[in-house]
Amino acid sequence: MLNTILQSLIMYYGLDWLSMLIGFAGGWLVTSHNRWGFLLVILSTLFAAVTAVMASQYGFILANIINILIATRGFVAWKKTKAEGQTVPA
Repeated sequence: MLNTILQSLIMYYGLDWLSMLIGFAGGWLVTSHNRWGFLLVILSTLFAAVTAVMASQYGFILANIINILIATRGFVAWKKTKAEGQTVPA
């Protein structure tokens, strides 16, 4: 059993676990009204995309690419609203 758990931690060089932890941190920052959380979400999604490539999960590769685009849009849109003096919607 312990061997199975250890194997799951290193199967994808830990990128899946790292992606999860960074994604949680990014989500926390975004919900705390910190736009830098979007960058963590992008990094998390990049790690998830690499993991999906390693696992030959083509649907997840596409989903991660779309999530990267959405997070990039959020990062840019947040900057524009701040620059224009508008408040960021909660």
